[in-house]
Amino acid sequence: MAKLSLTSTTYAGEDIAGFVASTVIENDSTARGLYTVHEDIKYKGIIQVVDDVVKLIDPAAAFTDQATTADISEKVLTPVQMEFHKQEDFSNLYKSWNSSKLRAGQPNNYNAPKDLADFMVERYLTKIRAAHERLFWLGKASVQEATVTSYTGLIPKLITGIATDVSGTKLTDTNYAFSAITAATGVMTVVSTANFRSGDVISIVALSTGTTTETTTDIFGNATSVSVLGQSYVITVASATTLVLKRNINKQQTTRGTATFATNNTGGGTIQYINVSNVATQLAAVYAQLDYTAYSDPNFNLMVPMHVAMAYQTKQGELATNQLGALAESKTMKYNGMNLQVMPFFPANTIVAAHQKNLHMGTDLLSDKNQLKVVYTGDTTADEYVRLRCGFSSDGQYTNGGEISVFYPLA
Repeated sequence: MAKLSLTSTTYAGEDIAGFVASTVIENDSTARGLYTVHEDIKYKGIIQVVDDVVKLIDPAAAFTDQATTADISEKVLTPVQMEFHKQEDFSNLYKSWNSSKLRAGQPNNYNAPKDLADFMVERYLTKIRAAHERLFWLGKASVQEATVTSYTGLIPKLITGIATDVSGTKLTDTNYAFSAITAATGVMTVVSTANFRSGDVISIVALSTGTTTETTTDIFGNATSVSVLGQSYVITVASATTLVLKRNINKQQTTRGTATFATNNTGGGTIQYINVSNVATQLAAVYAQLDYTAYSDPNFNLMVPMHVAMAYQTKQGELATNQLGALAESKTMKYNGMNLQVMPFFPANTIVAAHQKNLHMGTDLLSDKNQLKVVYTGDTTADEYVRLRCGFSSDGQYTNGGEISVFYPLA
């Protein structure tokens, strides 16, 4: 029988516990330095913030205070504990593990360099990491993989902060009217589809009258029902005046299922979008509103969703009319010298401009609750299952909101 050496593992002193660290601090966003990591917050961490203006004066013997009041405040990181539980039938898992160890062209197994427990862990590591990263940025309301009691994502916190201290605005010059949605086919009627291409992502920001309900089955096979208002869809161009809503980018980032709908909408409404036709204009509008100190700072980032990055790459290729292989060559993901970070799990048509020091992620890597266990139950109960249980914690927060800009779909 393949060995199962892990029965009770915590972060301290165990190699496999790197799984926990990998999940929360070795994900894609951390590797690119998009936020500051606080690794030792057990319950609550305080981030102190001091901000002020600077007045330069003529030299003088007497000390003269510049007579401004420093803004001294604090932000709180409260990591939310979460776990992942998975039980697999041992016979199925063992067959899968064995088949993965076959040499090409030979019917015999070779001695595996990793045991069955490692195989179980690696099977889920990528998906857990992606689910956590989506949860960190988007929050529980927009992540099907999370059923934790409460988790507010960093982007919802930034959008809420627009009312007080974050610099934010809706997308500029992207409003476009539609006149109807046909539920049976997901067809949206517009005046013209000239500015759209199949694969674009549109966000529904207003409904004039009535509603259309999306009824797409979620990733667990459960029927869900939600208004299309506030949702974003990958579209295909069906005709000169119709678009087809194919996939909800908020609900189905990790699947390729086709969206389904109920209730026709004949009142129409408004959509917003960033695609090849306007990506240059949108990035220029964002760039123009940033603080001058951001332009030359290598730790300042423009973070854009995947579909916006793809539109930008295509636009670069189409503008390079005399360049051989203009649409085949990889493109520089910078805008006027500023880092353009591609965010696979960002909400559609949303751009965040921020310095690493102003975005924060808190966790506690040394907590006993941050653990990984892989257990074979056959030795104790004679039930031949393999169980995996892991736990970790995280929270996101921002500081100096006046130095952060958020551009997002809003009516």
